[in-house]
Amino acid sequence: MPTRHLNDHYPTPTALTLALLKELPRIGGAIIEPCAAEGKIADLLHTHPGVTAVTTNDIDATMPTRYHEDATDAGATIWAAPADWIVTNPPFNQADQFVRLAWSRARRGVAMLLRLTYMEPTRRRAQLLKSMAPHMSHLIVFSQPRPSFTGNGRTDSTTTAWFVWERDNPQQGTRLIYITNWC
Repeated sequence: MPTRHLNDHYPTPTALTLALLKELPRIGGAIIEPCAAEGKIADLLHTHPGVTAVTTNDIDATMPTRYHEDATDAGATIWAAPADWIVTNPPFNQADQFVRLAWSRARRGVAMLLRLTYMEPTRRRAQLLKSMAPHMSHLIVFSQPRPSFTGNGRTDSTTTAWFVWERDNPQQGTRLIYITNWC
């Protein structure tokens, strides 16, 4: 079994964030990126029209982020920043905590890059998914080849998707989008 990267550091390929912003150009205002690492998502958000601020955090103190706290802690300073949107690629084994905290703080919406298996209503997650279902506006699924988060071309064993929840879901349902030729 492969060894996990320290702090679950798996940088997000630029093409994945570009696809999100193309599908949801309304992402804007003040944004929090609580798992920013070296800033691959945050750098693109900074240049996206309508984005007024991007506040970054990473638990790794060597990363070039504004804060260096454990963002699974509701008392972390990052969560006090104003946020219209929260956009991140969280550690999958802590995704539930990130989704809950982000949803409680975001004024407009949350976009999380997660394994598609996050849709499985496990005992821990079933109620969360059920309560957020009316707010899920987009599920943006990346087709083959699966993205590589390791930099060596090796891919995850599960398909990756942007899960997007919006407080005022404009279409009152989930738009399922399959991205092909993304790389």
